[in-house]
Amino acid sequence: GVPRSMATSTHANSQQRAAVLAALERVEREHARLGDALVAVSRESERKRSLLGDAKSALHAQEERLKAATVHCQAAAQQERQAKQLLQQEMDASKHLASRFVDLSREQAKYSKLRDAEDRRILAGMVEWLDKMSDRKVSVA
Repeated sequence: GVPRSMATSTHANSQQRAAVLAALERVEREHARLGDALVAVSRESERKRSLLGDAKSALHAQEERLKAATVHCQAAAQQERQAKQLLQQEMDASKHLASRFVDLSREQAKYSKLRDAEDRRILAGMVEWLDKMSDRKVSVA
């Protein structure tokens, strides 16, 4: 038959290979999970960027309406009181939109930081995994 020490060595090698394959599968699953998380963060970031663009457009349109309201007020002195009311409404709406714009800008910055942190985490994980794999190749060889 096969010498006992040779059978033990072959068994140990196959166990070691199985452990390496299992670790590799875990790393691949984690990598896929991190990839999915990154996609989700990117989608959310894109959604926030779109909302931010909409808010900028609305703010610009609001500023144009505010200018028009001011011109109307100056040209129509007999309607001064009504024009002042309109102007106040436009300014209130502008303040609201400006506040929303600031909130969305903060949120966009937060998602950008999250996305950057996730990118760094994935890269660090890959480097760590490559280090482990290169160490294992040396020890298995």
